[in-house]
This record gives sequence, structure tokens and C-alpha cells, in this order.
Amino acid sequence: MGSRDWETLVAEAVRLGQADRLDRWALGDICLEAVPPGKDRAGRSEAQRRLAAFAHDIGHPINLLKDLHRTAVAWPPDMRIEGVSHSKHSKYASHPNRVALVLGEGLDEGLSGRILRDVGKVEKLLKDPAVRAAAMDRTKKRTAAVRQLARAREDEALAEAREHERVLADHAKAMEMASRLPGAGERAMQAAKALGRMYTHLIELQDFVGQIPDGYKDRWVEQLERIRRGAEKLRQELRPESRSPQPHDVIDIVD
Repeated sequence: MGSRDWETLVAEAVRLGQADRLDRWALGDICLEAVPPGKDRAGRSEAQRRLAAFAHDIGHPINLLKDLHRTAVAWPPDMRIEGVSHSKHSKYASHPNRVALVLGEGLDEGLSGRILRDVGKVEKLLKDPAVRAAAMDRTKKRTAAVRQLARAREDEALAEAREHERVLADHAKAMEMASRLPGAGERAMQAAKALGRMYTHLIELQDFVGQIPDGYKDRWVEQLERIRRGAEKLRQELRPESRSPQPHDVIDIVD
């Protein structure tokens, strides 16, 4: 018997039996604490006798307690599978490969004998708490590494997508600028022609000033000279060779 005495375990079992819904795992654990399983034939017979007495004291059918006791022995708390019913655990309690069976009925269908034997060996190894803990720890580490690798690949794919988007944007901008080049070239040609006409008019103005009779030249020469100087200054400012070339000023025109 466990650390608690018989009367305490009987009282706890009675309390569980009075609940609206019977906690089969809890009652089975109490049965196991009150009646440990026998290790040999004589011990098993004694366990059956004591289990019958326990069933009598708590007022539950002996067949129910036999099932709960057997299931609790086959499935210690650290081996019980979350989300799977007690009845399914009970159904496969006597099977050596019960872990595989309880995870899905018919799980062994289509598997060769060699694979089934290997699975049985794995299940046997996992019964050892130290082996089971080491396997779970290694699985967690491998899972973390796989997740880290997946995140790295996602970041790499995102960077590639952003670079591709940038290249497409640059290409679109280049195509837009190329479509504007003919118009800019045409405007540049028109400006060059206007500059040529202005220079011609300036020369004509200079000739006109020179042809004014001396008696009238003094009256208008100062005003005409201001016009000439202003036109000359404008011509010098508009001539590309008169100022330092700037990137936005230079336009190569290919014949």
C-alpha cells in the first residue's frame, strides 16, 4: 500500500464516486495505491483479493475497479496521452505496442513486420524515463533548429523579393525617362534656334546703332547701348560654353 492508509484511500474513493462525473483516472490511481500489482502468481492472487475488498468498502462493482486498476498499471501518469479517452487507454492496456495503438486504431495497417518490430523496440526504450526525457529534449532542440532555419529562409526570400521590386521600380523609372527624352530634345533644339535668332537680332541692332546720323545718335545712344549690353549679357548667359557644365544642363544630341 502507498503512504496513505486504507481508510483514507476508501474515503477518497467514496468522494470520487459521489461526483457527478466519475474521474476514472483518479479512481484508478487510488485503487493502484491501495492495491499494488503482484509480481508473481501468488502476489497477483493476493492483489485480486484485496481489490475485491476495496470494491466492497467503497461500494463500486469489482469489474469496474479491475478495469481501472489494470489501466492505471499499464498507463502510469507520465505515459498517458493527452486528448485520448480513458476507455481507449483501457482498450489497449494489455497490448505491448499500446502506445502506437492508442494513438490511432489501425495504425499498424500496411506496415511490414520489420517496421513493426522496430516500432516495438522504440516503444520499449521509451518506457525508460531517462531515455524518454533525452529523446524529448533532442526532439525539442531539432525542432528549434528547423524553425530557425525556416525563419532564415523566409528572411532571405523576403530580401530577394524586395530587391526584385526595387529593380522593377528602377526599370519603370528608366522607361518613363526614356519616353520623355524626345520631347526634351525637341525643346532643346527649339531653344537653340531661338538663341540663334536672338543673336542675329543683336547683330542687326548693333548695325542699326552704327547707322544712326551723328546728330541723332547722341540722343539715343545711351538707351540703345543699354539695350545692346542687356542683350549681350543675356546671350552670354544662355551660351553653354559661358558657364560651368552641370549634369542637368548637358544634353547629348546624336544626329
